[in-house]
Amino acid sequence: MAENIDFSTINQKNPQNYNRIIKEDSVIITRQNTERSSNFEMLRIIAMFMIVAAHYAGHGVRHVLFSSESKIWLTGSFINRIFTSFLIPGGKIGVGLFFALTGYFMIDKEYKVQRLLKIILEVYFYSILMIIIWGGVQMCGIYNFPYMNSNNKLGLLVTVFFPITSNSWWFVTSYMLLFLMIPVLNQIFLNVEGKFSFPFIVLFLFILYMTSVFDFKYQGIQRAVFFYLVGAWMKKNQITFCKWGSFFLFCFSWCVFIFCDMIITGNIGQGVTGKVFKIFFESIEILFAFIAVISLLSFFSVIKIKTNRFINTVASTTFGIYLFHDSNVGRQLIWDEILHTLDKQYMSSLFPLFAVVSVIMVFTCATMIDLIRQKYFEKRLLPILESKINKFFRKQI
Repeated sequence: MAENIDFSTINQKNPQNYNRIIKEDSVIITRQNTERSSNFEMLRIIAMFMIVAAHYAGHGVRHVLFSSESKIWLTGSFINRIFTSFLIPGGKIGVGLFFALTGYFMIDKEYKVQRLLKIILEVYFYSILMIIIWGGVQMCGIYNFPYMNSNNKLGLLVTVFFPITSNSWWFVTSYMLLFLMIPVLNQIFLNVEGKFSFPFIVLFLFILYMTSVFDFKYQGIQRAVFFYLVGAWMKKNQITFCKWGSFFLFCFSWCVFIFCDMIITGNIGQGVTGKVFKIFFESIEILFAFIAVISLLSFFSVIKIKTNRFINTVASTTFGIYLFHDSNVGRQLIWDEILHTLDKQYMSSLFPLFAVVSVIMVFTCATMIDLIRQKYFEKRLLPILESKINKFFRKQI
């Protein structure tokens, strides 16, 4: 049996913050508190809220993926056009934050391929859910998805079996490829750590600029790699700014982004001059998206938010929120059929109010859906699959 244990070193006023010591025969087991810091979880929530708002403006109002509808929003009032541009920066900045947070935490964390299992299960869940919703809506005659031709519908069926490699969600495809590359990226970054790390970041910023402005095919994965390295660079070199300096820099970057977006989407002319102006202002957008990401990441690394179960729970649903609202089905059904973003909300003088309420509603509903998924699917299915996979690998060894 174990000897008597001296508990005098344990703080009795707040014992929950200390390891719980359990005596089992001659073994003393300590369980570490693994609660996630709520300041970064709050940042995840804000980043996803910015993404939903940007999709409201980009897919709901501007219909950027459908050329036949992409110019209608220009007929709106000046105030509504400005507010639309106000929402747009959240897309690039929010996505950059998610990749940067991955680099911030994974640069010095043990790499486990098993983490991919949770992501894959979640992607397949929403892929199947979207097919069920699409089929149900079609059969009931509620909405016929006018932007889907026969090829799109066939592609939608294919995504059920290949939701990751089909690039149905570009973020998912890029994130999965990034996750597989993490061991190599970490090794490369650690080899250039120190005085060479900043030039290394600048090099990747230039690569991102080239691929984004000239619309290269694989710019998604290049964006993922760049912001992953940005997060790793900030973590390893402890890059932080003063709290309010970071906040001011973020706000300034957002305003510059809005200005550039208004210029690009306005009448800047055609021909060579128009293209040069567009490339110039798009390059400024890329630069200030980078500045906004590092400033906001710095801000949330400086502030202190005590562990909050509500914040951490909502943050755990952010990936599900993205998968639900930005799927091929959800994108059309939510913005066009349910909310009538362009034909009704945008043409109203109350558009800014409608926009804020709509984004909150979509975010809240998607959060509730993912909490249901976690409770009734993930918590039951994931342990079973993990057990089977572990047994398989033990047999191979």
